[in-house]
Amino acid sequence: MPDNATTTRTYGRPPAAAPTLLTLVRHGQTPANVARLLSGVTDDPLTPFGERQAAAMGAALVSVIRDGTLPAVDALYVSPLQRARRTAAQIAAPLGLTPVVRDALSEVNFGEIEGLTPEQVGERYPHLAVAFAPVSESFEIAWPGGESRPQFHDRVRDVFAGIVAAHPAAHVVVVAHGGVLSAALAHYLAGDSRRWRDYTVGNCSLSRLTVAGEAVTLHCVNDLAYLDDLTPEEAEAVERIASQ
Repeated sequence: MPDNATTTRTYGRPPAAAPTLLTLVRHGQTPANVARLLSGVTDDPLTPFGERQAAAMGAALVSVIRDGTLPAVDALYVSPLQRARRTAAQIAAPLGLTPVVRDALSEVNFGEIEGLTPEQVGERYPHLAVAFAPVSESFEIAWPGGESRPQFHDRVRDVFAGIVAAHPAAHVVVVAHGGVLSAALAHYLAGDSRRWRDYTVGNCSLSRLTVAGEAVTLHCVNDLAYLDDLTPEEAEAVERIASQ
């Protein structure tokens, strides 16, 4: 989708008419990302490389706020999981912000399949293999002992609707997880959470959109340009993880 593309979408409760600028940040790399494990509510730490990603992201975002390219941040929301909180700290500390923790920003609860690879899930739970196929029917999947995809997407819809409604004419940063941010972007930009795969985001990527009433303007999605100064080996690792 081109920059500054405007579309008309309704996301949960109607947000305030005054525009809310949302900057969405995915947490840095974790050991589970490297191992391709399904890690939802498991409280994974960042890897050392994830810490470097978070520091680079924080420096880049703080710089464009301080130089006036982006407006000052009015609120910083974060998932309670440590990988998100550690990432958010790179924004909060230099800007003097106190992160607001929202449990509803946690990643999807995978239940019994937490910590498995998609291949292991297919072997142990054959009926769940469809969950990893790019078909609309997989949207109705319920993870045994965890959430269903519709439940998860409803949770994401409601928490974002509340954040937007609480901050009209403000700049809000949300630091959360790949599943959470993909669901939010799909709902805002496509009007259909089942298209979440169209909006996958890499570790420590930045996405930005403005919500004004029913109008949504996309400014950027999955921006990883600030990682251009990494070594070739590090850049390759980022690209590989982002594609998973």
